[in-house]
Amino acid sequence: MVGVYAIVTAADSGWTSLHTLGFGGASLAMIAGFVLLESRLRNPIMPLRILRLRSLTGASVTRTFLFVGMFANFFMGTLYLQHVRGFSAFGAGVAFLPFSIVLATFSAGITARLMARFGPRTLAIAGLISIFSALLLLAGADPQSGYFPRIFVAYVLFGLGGGLAFMPLLNISMSEVPAADAGIASGFGNVTMQVGAAIGLAVLGTVASEQTHVLLAQGDSVVAALSGGYHVAFEIAAGSVVASMAVLLLVLRPSGRRSPVRAERDEAVAEAA
Repeated sequence: MVGVYAIVTAADSGWTSLHTLGFGGASLAMIAGFVLLESRLRNPIMPLRILRLRSLTGASVTRTFLFVGMFANFFMGTLYLQHVRGFSAFGAGVAFLPFSIVLATFSAGITARLMARFGPRTLAIAGLISIFSALLLLAGADPQSGYFPRIFVAYVLFGLGGGLAFMPLLNISMSEVPAADAGIASGFGNVTMQVGAAIGLAVLGTVASEQTHVLLAQGDSVVAALSGGYHVAFEIAAGSVVASMAVLLLVLRPSGRRSPVRAERDEAVAEAA
């Protein structure tokens, strides 16, 4: 919360101001203090041993970068629809329906069947490419862009990408976790994803606001300036998804080693056979 506050208020105080650096430094100090405390406790709430699981930490970072892009769509996309395209609050909600419908359709069992056939990593890559394409479409939208086809197609791609990527990344993150640490690992993955996405969204909002002020100072209309600010935010969000894909490809490379849970299951099947 302290770190997010530092980022959100940076647009007014300045990135190098004592206010921003003070709160930013305090947030880093609190994180360091937490890690130090956890390393010394006999029964910590977050055993640091789980950080040695490459699949968990790598998938958590991948999901964090991904959700920065997704949150940019939910937050900046809503502002774009209302303040640039003139949608009402209800209309903006209806505009997101393609995303919800496609995501719900894949969640009904389609993703599980595709993952069994193609593997979680391949499916996650396809999902990230879909979300990246959606963000590029939104980054290219202007005040004259109609809902059909650009924005509609973008929201369909968001739903498709989420439907293909969410479950496989969760599956990868838990693939090497011992059964005794399943709850801790799941909590760690969700906390890093939510906190990282919140910080990323704070950065996107601050950058978009600064870009809007620059365009207004250059004489652009309010609508054009807002649109320009949102474009920059969508472009950065697309870059975040690229970073997510890079982590997936470089860190989460397939290995021949079986996870403890999978090994135990395979041994039980072999014994039964």
